[in-house]
Amino acid sequence: TLAPAAPIVPTGMALLVAVTALNVVGVGKLSKVQIVVATISVVGLVALMIGGFSSYRAAHFDPLFPKGASGFLSAAAFVFVSYAGVTKIAALAGEVKNPDKNLPRGITITLLVAATLYGVVNFALAAVVPMDRLVGNLRPIYALADVVGGRKLGIAAAVLSIVTMTSMAAAGLLASSRFPYAMARDKLLPALLGGVSVRTRSPVPAISATAVFMGLSIATLDVMKIAKLASAFTILMYMAECLAVIVLREGRVSWYRPTYRAPLYPVLPIAGVISGLGLVILLGLLPSVGALVLSLLGAMIFFGYSRSRTAERGVVSKIGRRDDLLSSARSERPPSQPVVSSAQVVVALFGNERSPEMLVDVGAALSDEGRTHVMHFTEVDDATEAEALLEQDDAFTASLERRIGAMAEETGMPIAFDAVATRDIVRSVHAVTDQAHCDWIVMQWQGRPRRSLTSLTPVGWLINHLPANLAIFKDSGVRYVRKILALPAPGPHDALVVRTADHLAMRYRAAITLARFVSEDAPEEEVDTERDYLAQLDRLCEADAEQELIVGAAKVPAIASATAGFDLLVMAGPQVNWRNLLLTSVEDRITEQAACSVLRLRTPRGGIHAAYSKRAEHSPAARRIRLVDYVGEGDAVARVDARQKSAMMSYLARHFAERLDGQTLRAIEDAFLEREKEQNTGVGNGVALPHGTMEVGPRAVVGIFTLREPIDYGAIDDEPVDVLFATLCPSSEREAHLQLLSDIARLASLTDVLERLRAAEDGEAMIRAITECSEQLAEA
Repeated sequence: TLAPAAPIVPTGMALLVAVTALNVVGVGKLSKVQIVVATISVVGLVALMIGGFSSYRAAHFDPLFPKGASGFLSAAAFVFVSYAGVTKIAALAGEVKNPDKNLPRGITITLLVAATLYGVVNFALAAVVPMDRLVGNLRPIYALADVVGGRKLGIAAAVLSIVTMTSMAAAGLLASSRFPYAMARDKLLPALLGGVSVRTRSPVPAISATAVFMGLSIATLDVMKIAKLASAFTILMYMAECLAVIVLREGRVSWYRPTYRAPLYPVLPIAGVISGLGLVILLGLLPSVGALVLSLLGAMIFFGYSRSRTAERGVVSKIGRRDDLLSSARSERPPSQPVVSSAQVVVALFGNERSPEMLVDVGAALSDEGRTHVMHFTEVDDATEAEALLEQDDAFTASLERRIGAMAEETGMPIAFDAVATRDIVRSVHAVTDQAHCDWIVMQWQGRPRRSLTSLTPVGWLINHLPANLAIFKDSGVRYVRKILALPAPGPHDALVVRTADHLAMRYRAAITLARFVSEDAPEEEVDTERDYLAQLDRLCEADAEQELIVGAAKVPAIASATAGFDLLVMAGPQVNWRNLLLTSVEDRITEQAACSVLRLRTPRGGIHAAYSKRAEHSPAARRIRLVDYVGEGDAVARVDARQKSAMMSYLARHFAERLDGQTLRAIEDAFLEREKEQNTGVGNGVALPHGTMEVGPRAVVGIFTLREPIDYGAIDDEPVDVLFATLCPSSEREAHLQLLSDIARLASLTDVLERLRAAEDGEAMIRAITECSEQLAEA
């Protein structure tokens, strides 16, 4: 060796002082030193490979894997820290000129150069140096040069290796210091660490603090254990990068438009996560546990300290569950967003619409000649000033505003236009719909992009929690709507589907057909049931509607084929949950394969069939049906002791099973649960409306229940539920069921029935409250 007696720790400390000084001087000078050292290192290694060609021994490769495949993979995991450039890129990306071009180019070039050098050098080591000399050797380059050219060449190679490693340490300090610097600038660490030298423009406090931690590591920790732990962390970061690519692509983040796109998506990032996990396990228990413990510690610091001190939200937290929008402050207008006046319909444009005019036309048609407000949302990342982006996008926005204005002038419809740039598109959409107090929000159907894992929309979780009816439109290029096909299904949205299709038929002067699918081998009883169901829904239409049963071997192809004879298909949209996001739902497949344009509708959970209620206000039949007439003896129960939603569902099934002939407890519970899967029946204000469709006799049965203690029901306002109106209805009585739901809604909103039910001590007091409130409503 060059200096066998040199103390390792003092030497390491001295080199640390040198690289710290080099970092303090500035990035420019450090970069020049790095270029010189890297060039000399590459030239020296290439020369060493060429010079040692005559010393290659093929016998050294027998056996090729002395420790087997697991030994080979363990070695790969151990040296993974050599690819730690991922942290340096992440830390310094903000200081790179033209990052869109230079970062992918730099990553690709350095990866190819480094992988080639690593491969060639390791091949030369194995071919020239005997295996028994390599085992446990911490100076392999010295050993290679010693075999090729003797001790003097070995000393020269050792010096070059030390200089190269020192240069790597300098780059590591450069990158590592940027993390505390950035955190200090975001007020997540003391402000002192965010200071920058006026003379060198370097973050000297952050560099010094990082150097101190590096010095402590040199003085106290074992090098081999540090290397393993560093490799484990590097692998975890690569896994995190793979997951980040999946999150950004699947999150439909509009500002994410990379100039370089990883091939073979999503196979490549998924393979990266799985293979990375395997390498971490192969490193052994200590580095795996160490990396896990430190990761958990970092997560605890983030959630316990940092998250509350930063206003920015990550992509996952934006599209995931948004408790902040369910809080009492959710109606407050976010900064930099326009005040939106009242409108019946809000049309949300995200910039990727096939025809914004057609989408606005659909919104105007739904408005029933009320005001339509068109909002063009542009999502920006946290590093971009929203106002600056709007100025850059001014030409497109001006064109869009002109076209919408021309459309308003041509049709005579009251249509307003606004554009907003936002860092949180979910909050912005929610705020706008809240301010507008709209009946509808209209947006384009996104579909599932090619090779995508999910079918997320730009508004993510909010799709199930909008305070208005939702209309999602698939534009198939149809410009003249003359024939409309309505495809209702028993559930929370069938009245909305039929009434909306009927309204559009009146608006477009189109013919309307109500349809249901029946299988080719369906029994006659099922066919009759479907005909009765369509006949009942036909009574909701003001236009003359035809009724049709679509018969086929499979539902999706049969309906898709039938759409060839229509211009617009109106149907309910599926519940947005993880199952439907990952697996294509029946509704999605129908939408994709339909030959005409498609309008998918959802009513908010608190709406309680508002589309029916508006018609029912002027319907004599609706006034004749009273809730109290459908509540049988013993079907009003006070102070039920159920602590969970599942327990309450079981209680309801037992209660009705005792009163109904021909239905089992399991069948009744399944009917309630099936409805809950389709859409949670918690409608807010502590009220739930569990109901199911099954043959329970000639008419619906209703039970009214209050709870001893409120339960978590997953209601729309996240408030616990303590009053339940449970309904079981035969399919032949769908119209009566809708009227019952409407009556419940009117009682709850126009009388004090909820307070009286909660105060009631027994069923008699509950029936009395319902009866008296119904009479008050009738008189009013």
